[in-house]
Amino acid sequence: MTAPRSPHLPAVLLTTATLLLCLAVPARGDRVSSTAYCLRGVMADGRSVYWGAVASNRHRLGTLIRLTRAVHRKRWFRVRDRIGHGSQLDVWMPTCGMAIQWGRRVVSYEVMGR
Repeated sequence: MTAPRSPHLPAVLLTTATLLLCLAVPARGDRVSSTAYCLRGVMADGRSVYWGAVASNRHRLGTLIRLTRAVHRKRWFRVRDRIGHGSQLDVWMPTCGMAIQWGRRVVSYEVMGR
């Protein structure tokens, strides 16, 4: 069964995948809750932790993001890990002192690609 079409609106096919993609990707400059971590080890993508990696459940591994404001002079990060829960973006920091200083903040960022 097809839905009735309005002569003034284009026909749009929304699939479950399209809807999920729209919900998962924040709008340009979206504000999200952010924390930091300093644990050593291997991230979800198999790489060792490094300065420039972030954890996010909202984006595919490998997604490149640019923060609106720099974090210790760095703005470009790549999603390499996943978050348990509690925030939407988890920035890996080289020292635990930096992570503690970061605490919990609201940050804005743009998705730049893969």
